[in-house]
Amino acid sequence: MVDKVRAKKALGQNFLTDSGVSQLMVESVDVFNGDRIIEIGSGRGALTQSLASICRSRQAYLTAVEFDVDLIPILKSRITESENIKIINANILNYLDDFKVPENTRLKITGSLPYNITSPLIHKLIKINPRPETCVFLIQKEVAQKICKQAPDSNYLSVFVQTFYKTEILKIVDKNLFSPVPKVDGAIIKLTRKPSDLISRLPWQTGNISHYEKFLHHAFSSPRKMLNKVFTKEDLARYQLDATKRPQDYGSDKYLRIFATDK
Repeated sequence: MVDKVRAKKALGQNFLTDSGVSQLMVESVDVFNGDRIIEIGSGRGALTQSLASICRSRQAYLTAVEFDVDLIPILKSRITESENIKIINANILNYLDDFKVPENTRLKITGSLPYNITSPLIHKLIKINPRPETCVFLIQKEVAQKICKQAPDSNYLSVFVQTFYKTEILKIVDKNLFSPVPKVDGAIIKLTRKPSDLISRLPWQTGNISHYEKFLHHAFSSPRKMLNKVFTKEDLARYQLDATKRPQDYGSDKYLRIFATDK
């Protein structure tokens, strides 16, 4: 029986066993007519079945991406593929490299993410065009909390993600709701794209996101030290930074405006 396929530790697989958590994630995606939905790590179809049903009823498009080839037969036995419902066996990080959607399309992404790819995946999603309008992920609780930190407790990841997205934790998910049980609890995090005029004016598609990443890495290179140990006196004056503050004392709005002054 294909349902007997076991979770593979090497792939970071922990299957969600609570339908209430799955339903909250599906509802939080906010699927509307014409939306393009990508589900990452479809597994045994805990989210996929509900997503497929909603996409059919609302004339939206769903692409379910699963890396484990052994799980594809399970998905295809539970979900009927059609013109707007597709199941794909692929590494999501590679799949997004060639991903294309029509212009003026609302792209939304959801899924239960292997903990080891959470950060690189979110970085990649921010760089694709169009940038997803909404992301709803089940990730490690500590990572979700880190992404949602605000000044004066900012960090590199929170500033980078919050530059482009409003972040919120919708629910903490007990580790016992997974099989096999992981070592840590999870959390459902929702990222909602910001309609910032400053973001839209900057030429992000010309490689500036990578430059912005390097700028933030520099700013947070010595997170416990005051900014006068990170920036020159000239930069402190030009960026209107308090030399006695630490990198964590400023949030994404401040760092974005600093970066924009050099563009």
